[in-house]
Amino acid sequence: MAENFGEHIKAIRIALGWNKAELAQKAGVSQSVIRDIEAGKKTNPSIKTLWKLSHAMGMSLSEMLNIESFY
Repeated sequence: MAENFGEHIKAIRIALGWNKAELAQKAGVSQSVIRDIEAGKKTNPSIKTLWKLSHAMGMSLSEMLNIESFY
């Protein structure tokens, strides 16, 4: 179980079998954005970034933001 949002995103990415570069490319964001979110350095990503990540991972934004899944 992930302890925070960044770990939650990392767990989904790993479950998909992707590295950070693959997720960044599929989502159309920089690899540093992925790295910073997963490391907990970027704790307030924009809704646009969140939507891009969820879309790239094949889930709705509400599914990706399911807070109960990492608390």
